[in-house]
Amino acid sequence: MRRVRIGIKGLDDLLQGGVPENNSILICGGPGTGKSIFGLQFIYTGAKNKEPGLYVSIEEKPEKLREQALFFFKDFKKLEDKKLINFLKIPTYTAGFDIVEAIKGAVKKTKAKRIVIDSLSILSINSSMYRIGLKTELPFSSAVITSNNCSSEEIKQMIYIFINKLSELPTTNLFIDDSSEQGMYLTRDAVSEFVCDGVIRLKQLMIGRTVQRVLEIIKMRNTDVKPGAHTLMFTDSGLQIIDFRY
Repeated sequence: MRRVRIGIKGLDDLLQGGVPENNSILICGGPGTGKSIFGLQFIYTGAKNKEPGLYVSIEEKPEKLREQALFFFKDFKKLEDKKLINFLKIPTYTAGFDIVEAIKGAVKKTKAKRIVIDSLSILSINSSMYRIGLKTELPFSSAVITSNNCSSEEIKQMIYIFINKLSELPTTNLFIDDSSEQGMYLTRDAVSEFVCDGVIRLKQLMIGRTVQRVLEIIKMRNTDVKPGAHTLMFTDSGLQIIDFRY
């Protein structure tokens, strides 16, 4: 099985060399835990290995993401100029926008091998703006999921279909999502954690007066995962696990 390196020192070793190729991986966490940098580092690592990547932003402008990336990865713009890093900004004010077809079109155009979706939580909030075409043989009452007033169950259904339809692409997909404020589920949509092949949670812990970021591998298919939290640090070259031991 080929594995795709994330590029975070220590994490790829914990994952036996990286995440399984063509899998869907969920990165969840609260504000300030490093989710976007995680996604940018994943795309950047692929670009350094000449694997084109596509960063799909539903919330942030590509200019801000690029600025954030350049703080850690000085040659980020150079790789972008070579079309090894690509951004797709998804509109949030266009009713009936077919988000899956837009992503598929961008993947075909850029020949992307890696995708980052940032984020599922914003997709949920704006779910009434998007349409997702379905194959008619699937057991749904309509050939298209779209609604001006989506219920929580319809939003769950949309996220479920969205992740599964992107899994049909020849890419390794990383989905970013916000953590749930409730104890029952890891994420606000309460479904992505079950659909994705792997789940990595980022957290902030208060230890005395110090804030410490940690990373937990909740699950990863076809991978021998060791349970436990690992200290995560921001360094000059991106995220890094500092307490990993062989």
